[in-house]
Amino acid sequence: MLIKSNFVRDKIENFKRLDRKLNLLEELYERNYIDSNESVVLADGFENAIIGVTDESPKRVAYDYWVCIDIILHSKKNDTDFDEAVEWLDAFSLLNNKKGKRYPVFVKTLSPKLN
Repeated sequence: MLIKSNFVRDKIENFKRLDRKLNLLEELYERNYIDSNESVVLADGFENAIIGVTDESPKRVAYDYWVCIDIILHSKKNDTDFDEAVEWLDAFSLLNNKKGKRYPVFVKTLSPKLN
């Protein structure tokens, strides 16, 4: 019964995360941060780290690097230490930069607002 309960809980969490993403995208379009003919790529699980949108074309969603590290460290699904989290996020960022211009950018802010 515990396995089924965890499965349902995971499905609900995935639905909530998708709902937050859709709300974020809607807000970015409503505020004209992104034009109606543009599209952006969001980094899954880092919704609370969004700090804005780049001014370049095409637009890219900007994330607070340190808040992303905090999210990785506090994730229920792993027991990553700080150095591993930094290594993972740096590799993730580098991989995204190679994929294309619409992928997220991670900004090392001077005063992060951690979760």
